[in-house]
Amino acid sequence: MKRKPNYSLKAQVISNGCCKTLSHYHLSLFKFHQLANDEANLEEIEKCQNYINRYNEELKNYSIEEIEEAERVNYASYKRTKRLNDRIMYLLQFENALFLTLTFTDSVLNSTTEQTRREYVRKFLKSQCKYYVANIDYGKQKGREHYHAVVVPISDMVDGKPYRDKIGSIDFERVWFKSNENDFVNSSKRLAKYVNKLTNHAIKQTTKQNRVIYSKMSYE
Repeated sequence: MKRKPNYSLKAQVISNGCCKTLSHYHLSLFKFHQLANDEANLEEIEKCQNYINRYNEELKNYSIEEIEEAERVNYASYKRTKRLNDRIMYLLQFENALFLTLTFTDSVLNSTTEQTRREYVRKFLKSQCKYYVANIDYGKQKGREHYHAVVVPISDMVDGKPYRDKIGSIDFERVWFKSNENDFVNSSKRLAKYVNKLTNHAIKQTTKQNRVIYSKMSYE
């Protein structure tokens, strides 16, 4: 039987630092094993060993249950980032790709549920975009709900008027091509990690499941 996700515990291990500490611990181990047979890097090896010891001590502050949950969260984060990277790489092939920020008016926020607002965003993107990847976020100062999206419009631009008339505001930012192939790949990874970060942030804020909104991709 498939294990039922514990969103409260997920939120706990993200907010209390267990996920971050575990991630640093595994990264230090990985670097240590890469350098282990390189005598020219004894200083770096010693530095990695110190980090391993430090993070190992920090992990003793968490329960086995928390560490196991953090392992699941980190693995899911890795898989989600890879999936996002693959999809955003595909979107960045299009010269009219955009990065959008979609907000809600006070009246919409006060009269609708979070699920309803998610549907507003999904339906709008579906009506205007050939492809899209979107997720929820909350303002740092006031925790105001909004969405970010990487999209490929059906035409050259997204028509924001239908959204502005009934739901809220939209900010547009062009996602430009890079002339260097490596820069292009790195841009995609940065966007994927950013959208993935929003998912973890949403879990921490609401202790609920917050899935990334995907369009269907023609290459799938």
